[in-house]
Amino acid sequence: MVAVAVDPQVRTARQAIDALLFGLRSAGAAGSSDLRDLRALPPESAVDALLELLADRSDPLLVVFDDLHHAGLEARELILRVVSGMPPPHRSLVLTRRPFDLGSSLASAAGCVEATDLAFTDAEVDAVLSLHAARGSPADAAVLRRATSGWAAAVVLSARRIAAAAVPAEELRRLTAEPLTVIALVNAAMAGLSTADRDAAIQLAHLPAITPRLVGAIGAPDGVIERLLDAGLPAVASGERSFRLIDPVGEVIRQAGRLRADVAAAAADVLADEGEPLVAYWLLSGSGAVTRGVDLLEALPDRALERFDYADLSRVIDDLPTEIAATAPRLLLAYARTCEQAGHKLRRDQVLTLVETAVRGTGTPVERELDAERAATSMRESLPDEAAALARRVLGECGAGEHATRIRLLEVLARVAAASLRPEALAVAEADFRQAMQMSLDAGHPAWAVRSAVPLAARVYWPQGRHHDAARCLTEALDSLPTRGRQRGFVLTFRAEVLVDSGEYDEAAVNLTEAHELGRALHDRRTVAYAAWVEARQASQAGNAARLVDRLGVVERHRAEWYSDHSTGVDFCADAAAFLDRAGDTVGARAYLQRAQARRDEDPRSVAIAEAALEARSGDPHVGSHLLDRLLADVVPPVERWRLLLLRAYASHRAGAADAGTLAAAAFDAAALTDVRALPLIRERAIAEELLGMAIDHGSAVAAQLDVVALPTRISILGGFAVHRGGRDLTPPAGRAAQLVKLLAVSGGRCSVELVTEALWPDDVKGAGRVRVRNVLSRLHHACPDLVVRDGEALVFGPGVTTDLERFHAEATRAVTLAQRADAAATAAARAVLSRYRGPVLPHDLREEWAAVPREAALRRVLSILDVLTAQAERAGDMSEAAELAERAAASDRTDDGRLVRAARLQLRAGRSARARELASRARRLATELRVRPSAELLALEGELDGA
Repeated sequence: MVAVAVDPQVRTARQAIDALLFGLRSAGAAGSSDLRDLRALPPESAVDALLELLADRSDPLLVVFDDLHHAGLEARELILRVVSGMPPPHRSLVLTRRPFDLGSSLASAAGCVEATDLAFTDAEVDAVLSLHAARGSPADAAVLRRATSGWAAAVVLSARRIAAAAVPAEELRRLTAEPLTVIALVNAAMAGLSTADRDAAIQLAHLPAITPRLVGAIGAPDGVIERLLDAGLPAVASGERSFRLIDPVGEVIRQAGRLRADVAAAAADVLADEGEPLVAYWLLSGSGAVTRGVDLLEALPDRALERFDYADLSRVIDDLPTEIAATAPRLLLAYARTCEQAGHKLRRDQVLTLVETAVRGTGTPVERELDAERAATSMRESLPDEAAALARRVLGECGAGEHATRIRLLEVLARVAAASLRPEALAVAEADFRQAMQMSLDAGHPAWAVRSAVPLAARVYWPQGRHHDAARCLTEALDSLPTRGRQRGFVLTFRAEVLVDSGEYDEAAVNLTEAHELGRALHDRRTVAYAAWVEARQASQAGNAARLVDRLGVVERHRAEWYSDHSTGVDFCADAAAFLDRAGDTVGARAYLQRAQARRDEDPRSVAIAEAALEARSGDPHVGSHLLDRLLADVVPPVERWRLLLLRAYASHRAGAADAGTLAAAAFDAAALTDVRALPLIRERAIAEELLGMAIDHGSAVAAQLDVVALPTRISILGGFAVHRGGRDLTPPAGRAAQLVKLLAVSGGRCSVELVTEALWPDDVKGAGRVRVRNVLSRLHHACPDLVVRDGEALVFGPGVTTDLERFHAEATRAVTLAQRADAAATAAARAVLSRYRGPVLPHDLREEWAAVPREAALRRVLSILDVLTAQAERAGDMSEAAELAERAAASDRTDDGRLVRAARLQLRAGRSARARELASRARRLATELRVRPSAELLALEGELDGA
């Protein structure tokens, strides 16, 4: 059961979400990572995300909303959205003193009960008395039931009073002399306390939780907790060594007095020290000490401020009076940075203006921090000279300890240098980004280093065609990022784009798989859209028109601020036009181009490239030539120049111009200036193949050396079998050729001819095997040249051929090594291994003995990784995550009932007893199937479940 206490303070939608998430956390009904993700969303989005999360949960929950009558209108509307949208098999129970709060439609659809229907019966009152060691006779229970009208809170309070009395029977007669109410019972319990204990009870009732440390901090008398409980005031656990008074008891006590400012201040200090500064702030704010709460947040170190997200800070700052907000410039600057990350440009500008009025002319470090943000804004608004001048001036004024400001300014200067695209400027940009990264690491802020690593890859390595450096830089960034977060999703999709452009499709798929999972878990439309955008790029390059249209549809369904409020929306439309035109859909391409042209001012260059590409490929070649000549007249980075030249050559070829061959040769030679000389055959295969001979005839040595063998070849055997070269599917049909490739793939890429003969033709007549091998090699070479070649008495994969199994084992080895560190990099590496494991080795070749050992080895590897991640989640207290990982391990290893037992125990610790019983039952069935005795661990678990 999930109990959601709707206190009088629950007025807004955000407060309603907080109350709901607190109930889920207290009941162990959701993992801490899920709760953090939900907390980061706007309230309306959080409701949708929560309902989706519950829909994926099979064991039923009862979510109880207690005292809905306390909720403000906005909070009540949000709660009723949750109630009306609750997916089966879950149910909601709403308790309110005003049934009309439910609304007519919900009230008529729901099963409504009155207070009399909820009243305890005589037998239930008798059970409560027995539970509190206050059991008398059935007649005593009947007397108490009539005096309390069976009201649960009154019955519980009375039972505790009777149990604590010296003569229970006399206490019962005294209590039932007149009708009992909760208010009367609470007042009676409070009357039995000393004045000091009563005052302490009132103050404690206002706190979010009661712990021994908080009791001591507010100066409450020693032993007050025990005396409150002995007086009969009921409480429920709200965490380890913490509890809170149940409502309506707590509500009655709170109404007896306000939270004192000194108590709020003392409790806030404890909460802030325990890593809950926002809870501390809201406690101070509730006591009227808003200024002190703002001061508490303003005094936090940079690292603590960086942990807040947009939702956290917008809730605090957007409701503050301007004069109070202006006293916290560091907090406002942190908020401005979250606005930037969340895409709220207008709000960011408003916040920076407020900081400006507060600190301009003070000459303080905060003013210099503001100037660093202003310089970054100038750079984004295409004012590089202004940005550079401001950054250089402020950098010269910074003190040695102003690390964050110095790093931010170096990033601005690096971006300014990179924007020119000149080689010498790119070298300066690389040095500045690297210096900023090193300063971040030296200051103990790896998250800041990521902020520099991404633009280093995007603005320096990528334009120069240094794909491998860009991918490596982004890998380093991912190692420093937590495994759940929107920034990780962005980096994953960008790394995948780099890999797709260089033909590393299988490697890109690993990042895209993780990005999609992350986007769904975080309900982050941008991450899902960006991942599908990259997949559309890949489909276009591979000539898969159906896949292309499907992926573009996914992007369209996930349009949000990234599309409407940023130039990325224009970039997408321009890219989609080029993708569809490449795939032959000129109508669809023109439609997307028109959408891009309507927003030309946001990114003129992207629109111009799309216009030129469409005219060169499928439109008027003379217009295309003219547009491309204009683009090539400017500084064009190597990663783009070869493509513009190739399109220009194709336009001349279509127009019958004499310069087509010369331009084609120039295009292939320009591609060789990048680290992937086969780029034309990867990104523009159809055009490149048509112009290749022409380029060779016009003296291109690069084109003469370039054939399809230069393209990377990837063999997949995890979860299925496939062969791709440069994105094209070259999987051999079922038969000996396919079996030969599979055999080499599980043998490390090399196998003797003798072993191949024995494996593929076990009953072969002596001497005939070599002939058959030659025949298979001939057929294979015709379908996929140089995939398998002879090396003396062995068969080996040709150059540039790799397997997903080989990469899986390499990444698994790295993950196991990093696991000893137990940091973000270790977790990221382990999760990357899981993304690579798409299923067992050659699942459709279970009868092949030569595949059995590699299949088992890969399974053991992935199980060890799952065990590492499960242990990490368990240590972090995220039982929900640990249980899910343990279940995945159990599903992968169907011969070990111990894994089912472990998953069941973790589900039980996560509060999912129904799921735990289901897993325990499966473990017993598996033991029976394996004909082994149930383990001691299983028997112990079943005993615990029987008693639960």
